[in-house]
Amino acid sequence: MSAGCHAEGGADATLTGAARIALVGAPNSGKTSVFNGLTGLRAKTGNYPGVTVSRFVGTSRTGPHRHVIEDLPGTYSLEPISPDEQITVDVLDGRLEGADRPDALLIVADATTLRRSLGFVAQVLARGLPACVVVTFTDELARRQGRLDLDAFAEALGVPVLPVIGHRGYGIAQLRELLTTWRAWPIPVVAPPTEPGERNAWAESVLAYAGYQPPERHRVTQRVDAVLLHPAWGTAVFFAVMALFFQTVFTLAAPLQDGVETLFAWLSGQVEAHVGNPRLSGLLGDALIGGVGGVLVFVPQIVLLFLLLALLEGVGYMARAAFLMDRVMARFGLEGRAFVALLSSFACAIPGIMATRTLPSAKDRLATMMAAPLMTCSARLPVYVLLIGLLVDPSARVGPFGVQGMVMFGLYLPGAVSAMLAAWAFKKLADRNGQPVPFFMELPPTGCPPRARCWWRCGPPRAPSCASARPSSSPPASSCGCC
Repeated sequence: MSAGCHAEGGADATLTGAARIALVGAPNSGKTSVFNGLTGLRAKTGNYPGVTVSRFVGTSRTGPHRHVIEDLPGTYSLEPISPDEQITVDVLDGRLEGADRPDALLIVADATTLRRSLGFVAQVLARGLPACVVVTFTDELARRQGRLDLDAFAEALGVPVLPVIGHRGYGIAQLRELLTTWRAWPIPVVAPPTEPGERNAWAESVLAYAGYQPPERHRVTQRVDAVLLHPAWGTAVFFAVMALFFQTVFTLAAPLQDGVETLFAWLSGQVEAHVGNPRLSGLLGDALIGGVGGVLVFVPQIVLLFLLLALLEGVGYMARAAFLMDRVMARFGLEGRAFVALLSSFACAIPGIMATRTLPSAKDRLATMMAAPLMTCSARLPVYVLLIGLLVDPSARVGPFGVQGMVMFGLYLPGAVSAMLAAWAFKKLADRNGQPVPFFMELPPTGCPPRARCWWRCGPPRAPSCASARPSSSPPASSCGCC
């Protein structure tokens, strides 16, 4: 088995003549879980959009049969609005340099948002390639009193349909067997319509024929979102979560950092005690061991920060925080998802820059990369503590607050402000003629596996959740609602 991103050969050159099967679907539809199940790889999955931002390649083996499986970036339609979505379109059309057009397609559709997914399915089927529709999250559809006749759904589409629950492995073996017969997959006699209005009517007729009943609203999420997405209460909760977040990072990491410092100080002392040559002792104890210890002392903060980020992502709060921050970030030319990368930069700029991969726009990624090093990372904390200890009276207070703490906050604040100004300046200089990219954000149910609801920059609809569907083609930036 092998994997590679779109800029590399990956499995492309390892299985000459093997069938190429492309996995396409919307973000958070379970596409990467299906890819992992078929290939045995461990590509990252997450309760957050933008996890797959490049083309991953692996191999699936069923007896003597070998297939190259390509996990393409998630997209809501084949009308790309970002470079990553353009990769998906270029692969399907055979325009990506170094990669042939796929022989067949696996179209991943979320059963709980099937009405929205069908518009995308219609666009893919219109490409005229052998295709199979993989319906995911059928377990949650049933749990929330939804219904779908898979046999009737397959008959209405004119292509094979198979239910798969990727993270549990349900249906993976059957899907592998189905891949061996990809040459026999039928192509719809009449391709789905391409005009948006006709495509919506086609989707409604398919759903009616398949007896589709959408799932009930996730009641817990509906109640939680009424607070978390509220302009006032949501902002208050956000600041409370961020305050607790940083307090936890710096408080819990302190004993671990002290332990690392003590360990390396002891190792340095052992070298000094057992190595007679003072030059060699200084090289090993101070330069080598002291230098490594000076770097590793920040590892506890970085590890703890990413554990907390994973926890917030797992319960679905990161998507909501990004949605709340989008209005603020938009004033500086960024979008809400840049907040996650800048938050990571408080621990270290390197993982913060790596986190920019979740941004759909390449220009937004570059602007965020330019801003990330200006955030106050933990490596600067000892310098701040030393300067504040020397220059600020520890007994000085302003009301109930100590002046030293206020000065520390004042040092952190200019870092964030300068990062935002740098991003704004970069966007103004490097993207003067660029068109704004619509902001799409998947809001998974809180505390549950990834589910999908779309929100746009203009704000949430009146109800915290909505069961109506929108066309799957990319809406204009002024559209409002959820799907």
